[in-house]
Amino acid sequence: GTQDFPALAETMDEAQEHSQSSPWTPMPQTIGRYELKRLLGEGGMGAVYLAEDPKLKRRVAIKVVRALGGQQREVLERFQREAEISAALNHANVITVHDVGEEPGWGPFIAMEYLEGKSLAEHLKEGRLALEAKLRILIQTLRALRAAHLQGIVHRDVKPDNIFVALDGRVKLLDFGIARTMGQSVTVSGDYTGSPPYAAPELLNGEEPSPQTDRFAFTAMALEILTGCLPHPGATPVAILTHVLHKPPQIPPEPYPQVVALFRAALGKDPEQRPDSLAHFMAEVIHELPLTEPQREALLEELARGDSAGHFALPKRKPKPATAEAAATHQMPQITGWKAAEPVKIFLDDPNLVETEAAPEPAAPPPPEPASELLSGLPFDLKKALIWTALALLALQVFWWVTAFVKEWLGSGQK
Repeated sequence: GTQDFPALAETMDEAQEHSQSSPWTPMPQTIGRYELKRLLGEGGMGAVYLAEDPKLKRRVAIKVVRALGGQQREVLERFQREAEISAALNHANVITVHDVGEEPGWGPFIAMEYLEGKSLAEHLKEGRLALEAKLRILIQTLRALRAAHLQGIVHRDVKPDNIFVALDGRVKLLDFGIARTMGQSVTVSGDYTGSPPYAAPELLNGEEPSPQTDRFAFTAMALEILTGCLPHPGATPVAILTHVLHKPPQIPPEPYPQVVALFRAALGKDPEQRPDSLAHFMAEVIHELPLTEPQREALLEELARGDSAGHFALPKRKPKPATAEAAATHQMPQITGWKAAEPVKIFLDDPNLVETEAAPEPAAPPPPEPASELLSGLPFDLKKALIWTALALLALQVFWWVTAFVKEWLGSGQK
């Protein structure tokens, strides 16, 4: 069946089966002002319902968390933070939060836009995403992160579970609940909040979250999406964190050996040595992956296209030299320059073109070359014709000399 928002949602049939034995049943008729329609999914700590806003006549997804004691206040504050960040970003790739509240007897709730689709984590389990689709998901995710970073917001928990892919291809970044504003104290000494497989080493060493830690998590997720492997494996969270701190990232050579070096650099332990732009990193990855040229151009164009957070400035690349294989098959070498967002067409015979640089002074004519060198560069037939012409002229000159001599001799003899 069709799976609905959010990441922990299940199919309608599965949700109905769970609802028969769920601790959350019977389903309440309302949460806040919202009229509940059906259960979308549930977990040990919460449930998600499809609901309708009677005032605005729109469908929403209501997430309710059952928390006890002081946890209720903590969850409510997290929901409130997510609502504030959603309102501040107002970005197409960030989930829209409509409302936050607390329902007596049920706990804190958050009302979000309702989308049909499934989480990226679910897509990865199914293993049906094509390479181009994976790259489009990553491009939309980095747009959301870029918008957050420009507002001074660090997500802190970038992972496939927090990426939602709608049926129409739209990608939404979820769960800004643990996000913080840069410069604000965010951790107590020794504490770590986030997902270990995507944690940056400096974060585990006590440094505060930053855009670089989000970029590290994004890169680790990108490696997982493309190869099915995480850079820091482990059977337990402690084993994973130990690997992050003390061992280099494991980048599998297959199926894309072309990008191993790119991921190794982007997942280095020193944040100063990593790329400072996810857009530049993704451009390099797209350039190296085995895509058709139309696919590559479309992806680079999508990456370069601006959004509400501004325009991306992608670096230009020098064309790769033609390979022996391309020369042998008489094929043009692959074009590697970045495609501009707005192509500019230049006509060479345009009379309106204005010369912007002074024309170079004409070079001195080269010294005359010896005849032997001149002839050496001519075709064989032309050289042969020139030689015979020279010989004929020489013979004619000799004939004139002999004729003149004979006439003079005969004249002197008659006298």
